[in-house]
Amino acid sequence: MKKQIVILAILMLALVLTSTSIFARNDNSTNTRPKSFNISQFHDAGSIWLRGSNYGFIGSADDATSPSLEYPGGSGVDYLYQGAIWIGGKKYRRNAAGLKLYWIAQNPTADSSAVVAEGEYGWNAGLKPVIDTLTTIGFDGDKDLYELLPAYNPLESGNEAVYNKYAIYNPQDVVLKSIYSYPSPQPYVIPDTTGIYCFSIPVDQTGNEPGFETLSAYYYDYSPFGTTGQRDWGQSRSSNMHVPLNIAVEQKSYAYPVQNYDKMIIFKFTLHNSNEADTLYDISIGSYMDCDCGQRVAKSEKSFSINDGCLKGGSSSFSDDVSGYIMGGTNEGSYEFAYSRDADGDDGITPALIGSKFILPDYNLNRSAWYWQVGSGPDDFTPLSLVLSPHKTANEKYWLMTDKDPNSVPNQMFKNLKGGPDGTVLEYEQPAPCDTRFMTSIYGNLPTIANPSPDGRININPGSDFTFYMVVMAADNMDNLKQRALDAENLVLSNFDLGNMQGLTSIPYLSSISQRYNGTVDIKWASYTEPGYFEVMYKPAEAPASQWQAHIVSGTTEDYQITGLTDGIDYKFKIASIFNPGANEVYLESVTKEFTLESIEVPATRISNYPNPFNPQTTIVYDVTKNGKVKLTVYNIKGQEVRKLVDEAKEPGRYPVVWDGRDSQGTQVASGIYFCRLSVVGKDKVHKMLMLK
Repeated sequence: MKKQIVILAILMLALVLTSTSIFARNDNSTNTRPKSFNISQFHDAGSIWLRGSNYGFIGSADDATSPSLEYPGGSGVDYLYQGAIWIGGKKYRRNAAGLKLYWIAQNPTADSSAVVAEGEYGWNAGLKPVIDTLTTIGFDGDKDLYELLPAYNPLESGNEAVYNKYAIYNPQDVVLKSIYSYPSPQPYVIPDTTGIYCFSIPVDQTGNEPGFETLSAYYYDYSPFGTTGQRDWGQSRSSNMHVPLNIAVEQKSYAYPVQNYDKMIIFKFTLHNSNEADTLYDISIGSYMDCDCGQRVAKSEKSFSINDGCLKGGSSSFSDDVSGYIMGGTNEGSYEFAYSRDADGDDGITPALIGSKFILPDYNLNRSAWYWQVGSGPDDFTPLSLVLSPHKTANEKYWLMTDKDPNSVPNQMFKNLKGGPDGTVLEYEQPAPCDTRFMTSIYGNLPTIANPSPDGRININPGSDFTFYMVVMAADNMDNLKQRALDAENLVLSNFDLGNMQGLTSIPYLSSISQRYNGTVDIKWASYTEPGYFEVMYKPAEAPASQWQAHIVSGTTEDYQITGLTDGIDYKFKIASIFNPGANEVYLESVTKEFTLESIEVPATRISNYPNPFNPQTTIVYDVTKNGKVKLTVYNIKGQEVRKLVDEAKEPGRYPVVWDGRDSQGTQVASGIYFCRLSVVGKDKVHKMLMLK
C-alpha cells in the first residue's frame, strides 16, 4: 500500500501541474494590456536576456522580476513588450472531401461568391480556382490573439483521443534549453510517426547545434492530432477566424557569451508544409516587434489611452519610443534592419537600440518595414470574406508583409518605415515618438497578370521545408548596431564559424550547483575563451554585498568544490572571469544563482535512464555513494510492482542496468508510464520512464 501511495502521489502532482493553465490573463477593463503567457525559459548566456516561448512569440514577461528583453542582462531595463513571427501565404481552398473549389463567377464578389468542387456538376476547366491568402501570427499586437500553438495546448485538453497523452506530455511540451547542445531534443520529424509530437523531451546526448546556448521550441498553426475547431487562443479569439496554412515550425535560437557576439540572439526557423496535396505559394515572413523601452515593470500595470495617436498615461517607459529602418550596407554585408529606441533615453536609463533583421543564405528577396500606433494594427480577422469595405483587403497583414499599404489613404494608418514615405531614404526614423511598433518582412517575387509565375517566388511543396534566420540585436549606438547586423549576417553565412577567438573575452556561464555532502557544493561553469583566472564567489543570500567571498581558480578550470558552508540556509553564487589582469583588466560576471543547502543524512543518489522514451529496452543508470543494501524496482502507473531489477549490497559507484521492457514473468509490458524506485540504505528516489511502441 505504501508503494502505491508514493507512486500515485507523484502522478497526482504531475496532473496538478498539467491542470495549471499557462495562460494567465488580466480580466480587468479593456484599456489595460492583458497579461500574457507565463513562459519561464529565457536566454541569459550573453549580454541580452531574452524570453522565448513555444507559441511563436518572444518577450512578454508579465512580472517585474523577469526579463522580457533585458539589456544589459541583469540591469532591470527592458526593451521589449512582445515580439512575434508572422507567416503569410496562399493555398487552394478545398471542400471536406479534399476537392479543389472553383468560383462559379468569373469575377466573384460578396454577392456572387458561390463555388463548385472540381469534377462536380457545374464545374468546367475554365473556372478560376479559389486561392486563399492567409496569415498565421504568433501574436497580434493590438489584440490578445495567438495562432501558433504547441502540440499540447489547452485547446487539445478536451479531445478524448488526446486526453491520456495530454496528461503525460503537456508538462514536457516546453522550451528546451541546451548548453553546448546538451541535452538534445527528440529528432524533429513531421509527421511524427510515434504520434506524440513532443520533441522537447530531452535526450541524454549532445546534439550538433551551433549555439553556445540553444533554446528549442516546436509549434503549429493546425492541430497535429486532428482536433477540430478554431486553432487560436486569447481573449480576442471570439472576433477572429483563423484559417491555418497547415505549417509546423521548428524554432532554434542561439546565444553566445563571447565578445562581438554576446549582444545578439540568432533565430533559426524551419517551416514545414504539412498539407498532403497543396503547395504553399508566395510565402512572406514578418517580424513584429513592440519594443517598450524602459525600466522594467509588470506589463499588466501598463494602462493606456489614445490621445493624438500616441500612448499617454500608465508607464512613461513606452510612450516616447521611435522606430526606424536602415537600408544599404558595406562591402562586409548588408544592413537591412528595423529598430526601436527610447527617444530621450530616459536620462541615460535606456540608451540602447534594439534591432531585428532577416538573413537568408542563397536568397535575394524583397524586404519591407512598416510602423503604426497602438490600436491601429492590420486586420485579418475574417480572411475569407469578400466584404472588404472599409478595407481594401481581408488580409491587411499579408499586404503589409508584401509591401502594400492596405489603407485607402496611403501612409495614414500604416506608415512606411523602410525608406520613409517615398521609400528612398537610406536611414529613416519616424518623426514623432509614441507607443510605436514595427513589422519588418521578407517575401519573394509575386505573380502579376503579365507574369503569373515569376522567378524568385517562395513556395513550399507538400512535405517540404523552408528555413530562414532572424537576428534580434542590441547596441548602445547606431554605428555599433550596424556592425552587429554585419556580424550576424556573416556568422550565419559562414555556417556559424566564430573564427579565431584567441584574445576575445567571454562571459562565464554558471551551469550547475549541486550538493553531495553536508556543507559542500559542487559548482560547474563554462567559458568560450580562457581568462587569466576565475573567481568563484558566494555569500549567504541575505548578507550584504560586502560579504561576497571569492576563491581564485585557474582559467583552465571549469568546476570547483566549496566546503565549510552552513546547511539549512540560502546562498548566492556567481563566477567572475578576469581577462588581461593588470592595467587593461576586463572583469565579467555570470548570472547570480541561489541555492539552498540541505542537511543530508545519507549522501545523495542519482538515477536516470536512456533512451527515454524507449522501445523496447532502456538502460537505467544509478549512483551509490555509501556501502549498503540497494534495491531497484519498476512499478506501473497503478503502483503495482512490475519487476525487481536489483536487490543486493553495493559499494559506492555508478551502476548501469538494462531493463528489457518485460515484467517478472517475461511478458513484454504495454506502452505507458513506468516508475523505477531506487532504495539505498533506506532512502528512496523515484524516476519516471516512458515506454512507447
